Amino acid sequence: MRAPDLPDDLEPLAMLTEAGLRVAHSLAAPVGGAAAQNPALFLGFHGGTGHAPLFATRSGLADALHALGYGSVFAQAKGHWCDGRAALEEGWADDLEFVQHLIRNAGPMPLGLVGLSNGGMFAQRLACELQPAAKALAMIMAPMPADFLHEAPAGDPVPVLIAASPVDAIIPWGGGEMLKIDNETPGGEVLSADDTLAFWLRRNRATGVMPRRKVRYFGLRPVEIRVWSGAADVWQVILHETAHGWPERPDQEPLTGSLEDLIARFLCHYVR
Repeated sequence: MRAPDLPDDLEPLAMLTEAGLRVAHSLAAPVGGAAAQNPALFLGFHGGTGHAPLFATRSGLADALHALGYGSVFAQAKGHWCDGRAALEEGWADDLEFVQHLIRNAGPMPLGLVGLSNGGMFAQRLACELQPAAKALAMIMAPMPADFLHEAPAGDPVPVLIAASPVDAIIPWGGGEMLKIDNETPGGEVLSADDTLAFWLRRNRATGVMPRRKVRYFGLRPVEIRVWSGAADVWQVILHETAHGWPERPDQEPLTGSLEDLIARFLCHYVR
């Protein structure tokens, strides 16, 4: 199976919503891969003011899903995704319509969601709002926006992987106001890592369960992984010594055992 040549192998997808032209970038599943027997749609969402092809490439997620036999689609925001923060709410209907277009375009198949920062908070909102529900959600450095906490509709449990860093300078581990980097970032209040975890433990009916715990390393960075079993599993991945953003994998480090490999395997395990 040939490894993809990114970003050149990404194919643009253009579609019209009521608000205008929207674009995504897709990587086809390898011929004869797992998707041939078990089709699935994996949607990825970049961080605020990000670029979908760069996120697909630099995160390693397109590579990691392709190595497991699946394609992926990375959507492009109009600056920021409408993730539940009040300052971003105006574009929610258009963002939702765009995602629904992507889902319909793929045809009936189970859905997995993954996103970083603003894109992770948006993926979290989609996991709460979409019907039928996604089969799995992976959110990286993406807590629950305080504005959305009481608006999140009750719904089906969704297996979730929550990756966060205690030393993230943009999104505080203990919750509160996000750091505004420039005039283009909306800021806003977010829940703490513990409160975001508690939301998903309640929603997935996994409270009161002792987690399974293990420690591993991505390169030289220690990572703690805890897993709660419930109506749907909850994974917490604590990225120690990792700044805000996707932890880069040095060229000499293999894909196997990386954060993107862990997330791809998590998604493929539950999306079926």
